[in-house]
Amino acid sequence: MATYKVHMLVYQPEYCVREVEVPDGLLGKKDLAEGITWQEYILERIFYFGQNDVRNIPGICSVSAGDVIEYDNKYFLVRWAGYHEISEAQYLNYLEVEREQRCQLIDTERFELFCGKS
Repeated sequence: MATYKVHMLVYQPEYCVREVEVPDGLLGKKDLAEGITWQEYILERIFYFGQNDVRNIPGICSVSAGDVIEYDNKYFLVRWAGYHEISEAQYLNYLEVEREQRCQLIDTERFELFCGKS
């Protein structure tokens, strides 16, 4: 079982890191659909297993748009559809934005306006 960190930054009332466990059997490249990169596949698995319908963690919201996934020593902003790699500096700037305002920064253009370009 692989474990990944998700920074719960939008809908979770208090900042926390949700540890998402993805079963090893679901990390095989044989499951990779045509046109999907390995990175996208892993991020989708992390998002899926971060849902409370799949693995409920009392007191912690499901992974949602606006949260940040740590994978392969990189940060990825969960967008309404897909993921956007962000730098550590952008992540730190994002933390400075009020939680209630972060959901307005999920599209790449607004995010870069407030948190800097990658």
